[in-house]
Amino acid sequence: MDNLISMFSGHFKNFLSGSDISKTFSYWAAQYDINIPYSDYPFKNFTSKQTAIQDNLLSFEEEQQFIIIKRLCEERLKEHSNDQKTKEILKLLIQKFGNEYQDDDDSIDRDVINETQTWLLPYPDARYEYMKALEAYEMKEYNRNTLDSMRLSLELLVKQIIGNNKSLENQNLQKDLLPLLKKKGIPKEIRNLICNIFSGLEKYQNERVKHGITNTSLEFEFVIEQTSILMKLITKALKS
Repeated sequence: MDNLISMFSGHFKNFLSGSDISKTFSYWAAQYDINIPYSDYPFKNFTSKQTAIQDNLLSFEEEQQFIIIKRLCEERLKEHSNDQKTKEILKLLIQKFGNEYQDDDDSIDRDVINETQTWLLPYPDARYEYMKALEAYEMKEYNRNTLDSMRLSLELLVKQIIGNNKSLENQNLQKDLLPLLKKKGIPKEIRNLICNIFSGLEKYQNERVKHGITNTSLEFEFVIEQTSILMKLITKALKS
């Protein structure tokens, strides 16, 4: 985490005032009931803004540092979506610590996401696109590319399981996938539900995503979670 703290403090010193730094970290210190060295401004001993940010962050435990950096990066990107350095810091933070720590402010089901990542390990192509979609979601990239990667992940998973190279809409799930799940003891009602989820996701993709009609983070959260649950069920069943 030390390298990320250094990157973060070196970048955020450029737009946080001394007063912003003291107020922001005083808030987090109160939340976690700890003491920080720079809770008042002007800083003692003519301390630089970068040092104040860095030393304040080092007063927190690592999981707390994760949450603070994540929240401040997200707040920055809401107002300055083209801030590439902040995007880079947030991306590295999620890559290194996203599976280890959770932010209670997150709305997406991290347990489902983490389990799905594990169950996709035998399917590297599908997992690559899955991780790509998650990374974009973490960066608040609520656009077609994010959902296209999630859909492609599902398509690649089905291709590898069935052993063909057909697009998702051209797969005969009733003939090629569902019998495999039936052999693994998945009941008819669940198999029918699986087909309905496939159909619903495909319809959403064709009628909304392809035409750029995707506006809310709630839509992205729902599609990512539903796709994850679907892929986890299929891979887990076939492994049993």
